[in-house]
Amino acid sequence: MVAATGVSNAYTYDGSDPSSTGCASGATTVESATVKNSQVTLGTIELRYSLACHTAWARMTLNQTAGACGNSSAGYDCAHGFITRNNDGRSYSCTIYQGQTQR
Repeated sequence: MVAATGVSNAYTYDGSDPSSTGCASGATTVESATVKNSQVTLGTIELRYSLACHTAWARMTLNQTAGACGNSSAGYDCAHGFITRNNDGRSYSCTIYQGQTQR
């Protein structure tokens, strides 16, 4: 779990893609953590923040392309990242689907 504190009053970019809005440009990683499954390191999750856009988001990067995730017959779930705003508890999520390495 990655958490950070801060105040953001403008929710203009909630739920939007930080790359397409330009918020990813100049953003910084506030916190990061290793994503593990048992003892295997699968990748990294970061809490990213854009001072210019006054918004935060989770960015997850896997060490290898997601394989059979989402395939019910294989029994594997895809990787999910969640971010929850402290002041009102609103939550957003992202999922790395089969064939992807980052979201």
